[in-house]
Amino acid sequence: MHENLLDLTHIGFLHGKSFGSAAYASAPFETLIDESTITVKRTVSPTELPQMYARPLNMVDVPASRAVTSTFFAPGLSVSGVCLSNLTMPEEQRIGHLAETAHLLTPIDAGSLHYHFVIGRDFAIGDAETSAFMQSSLRNVFLEDQSALEAITEVRNDDPTGQVDRSVASDKAGIAMRRLMHRLALAQTPPFHTNRS
Repeated sequence: MHENLLDLTHIGFLHGKSFGSAAYASAPFETLIDESTITVKRTVSPTELPQMYARPLNMVDVPASRAVTSTFFAPGLSVSGVCLSNLTMPEEQRIGHLAETAHLLTPIDAGSLHYHFVIGRDFAIGDAETSAFMQSSLRNVFLEDQSALEAITEVRNDDPTGQVDRSVASDKAGIAMRRLMHRLALAQTPPFHTNRS
């Protein structure tokens, strides 16, 4: 799931009807890796915003800038953020509207997990209709992810020895996250001691 959240390239394909676009899929991205976090950044400008953002911001069919950041913080937490601007406004009057989603993950076993998310935003504050609309929209995006992740898991389970990972540039963040998770797991594993009397 963390790998999915860090792979911004899939948004234009898997979420093409709900969240992505061809412009988003082809936009350049930057990967930042340090000792404890992994971040992927991508800016699409100009672009049309998905309805999830366009409707609450009254920016339907309006040229916009969409700057997206996805950060892995810990095995239980990734945060996705987006800054949205109306490009028809004079540059000095543009406001960057912010929305962030905290993705909270708790494994159940090797093939399943509990997934919770919390959305924060600095627009349409206190508007219950916008809150319900954005929550429903994000849930639909997650259901698309769930379908893909279940299909990938099924393929891997059907032939666990016949799978070969092939990495491309957009996998850099996911690979770094796997290595960081491995280091964290090793750091929490107590050394094996034999009790000799």
